[in-house]
Amino acid sequence: YGLAYWQADFVHIPHTNKPATIRIFDFYKIDPETRKIAYNWMLLDIPFLMLQAGYRVLPKPVLREGWVQPPRAMDGIPAPVSSLVDKKDAALARKAVYKVMLNDWMNYTGEEKCKGLWSRDMVWYGPVGIGMATTCKEYHEHFLRPLHSAFKQSTLEIDVFTCEGPYCGVHGRFYGQHVGEWLG
Repeated sequence: YGLAYWQADFVHIPHTNKPATIRIFDFYKIDPETRKIAYNWMLLDIPFLMLQAGYRVLPKPVLREGWVQPPRAMDGIPAPVSSLVDKKDAALARKAVYKVMLNDWMNYTGEEKCKGLWSRDMVWYGPVGIGMATTCKEYHEHFLRPLHSAFKQSTLEIDVFTCEGPYCGVHGRFYGQHVGEWLG
């Protein structure tokens, strides 16, 4: 995320002349032949920015929203740096994240399957309209169940799946037939 003084209008949202936090992520797909960026996905949490300007565009969730912390590991790595991490950790992390993707995204049954997939002190930072889950039960109840109830015959297409040390990032597209309420 970034914290900045909001001094000019942004995407037609009037500025506030106050500090604003913007959640952001960037994913890059590297062409293996040229070793150059072939594609860049960038996501800005515009509904969160709008909320800070006084515009609520998604229903208020049960869970706390707008709160993000750095990794709890306190390992001094705000973003993984290849030269500072162990490749063995990346292989283990990739296996664990793949299991979670299978369970939570691709083969979701509606059952809360936390044991062996999530630690007891897990935190999942959802966007505005969903909020931050501090337990696996909250994650299932306020994110996964509503998502999978709203979209049937879902599939997940992965664009980038990368791990450095114990940190992984996955970018993909979730497709499904919209059959129920999602975010109001």
